[in-house]
Order: sequence, then C-alpha cells, then structure tokens
Amino acid sequence: MAKDFKLIKPTMEYEKEIQNFREEFIINGGDMDGCLSLRRMENISDWIKQVEDFSSEDTCPKEYVPQTQFIFIREEDNKIIGVIQIRHYLNEFFEKYGGHIGYSVCHSERKKVMQL
Repeated sequence: MAKDFKLIKPTMEYEKEIQNFREEFIINGGDMDGCLSLRRMENISDWIKQVEDFSSEDTCPKEYVPQTQFIFIREEDNKIIGVIQIRHYLNEFFEKYGGHIGYSVCHSERKKVMQL
C-alpha cells in the first residue's frame, strides 16, 4: 500500500521533526549533505533563517549559490525522511563537488522500498 509523502519548504511548524532528524544524524554519525549547517545549529529557527538567506542571490553568501531547501515528510507520522537542496545554478566549487542537488536520508529510513 502506498504511503503519502509531501515535499515542502521547512518552517517552524516542523521544528520538532527537524530537531529529531538532526539528532538521528548526530547519534548515528555520517554526513548531513543538502541541509546547510543543520548539524551545527541547535536552534532550528536559526537554521530556517539560514535556509531563507541562502534562497536569494541578494542574501546568499558569495562563496555559495542560491538554493531552495525542502524537507521530505511521511504524512502518517510527520517524520522527516530526508532533506533535499536544489541549487539554482553552479559555481566552480559545486561544479566539481556538489552538483545541483544535495540530499540526506535519515538512517532509520535507508534501504527501504517506498511506494510514492
């Protein structure tokens, strides 16, 4: 049976879920690609502000490129399965190392078949 998922921009409405996602990575280790500085930011509102700043050419730090951040949520329990970051264009660094898309899937949801 297919489950319902949604792909949305992060907001404070999902503060608890974002914090749970972050903590799962901290406990299990591994890279947190595609979510800016979430690992280092204990205050989720600071991370959401960073996400907003990085979404515009006017406020994005010059060494980065504008990008849109999404969280991928399973609707039945509001669990964040992963994060996805779409870069609007590439600079020299992202041409070599990052590409247009950065993402992470939480440890507990890896290697599962999802019917979307």
